[in-house]
Amino acid sequence: AGWKDIRRLAIVDKDWWLDRASGGNSPIVSRHIAAAVAAKADDGTFFWSNCTFHQQKRIDGSFGPLELTRQGDRRPILEANIGR
Repeated sequence: AGWKDIRRLAIVDKDWWLDRASGGNSPIVSRHIAAAVAAKADDGTFFWSNCTFHQQKRIDGSFGPLELTRQGDRRPILEANIGR
């Protein structure tokens, strides 16, 4: 995301979500998980955002590299509240 000073990353989902080709019991094409990220902006303020990370399933059954696929709105947060 280009954020230079990440202060905390907290996984929001309790497990990975499986993304299937057509729903039901169709083949798995990827998996994703949500996280809340707190960081310091270039102007010295702090913010947090919900992000989604994906991994594509490979032909051998393993999952590929972790990719940041969605960034939510940046919401202001006080530095003292990061980690609470």
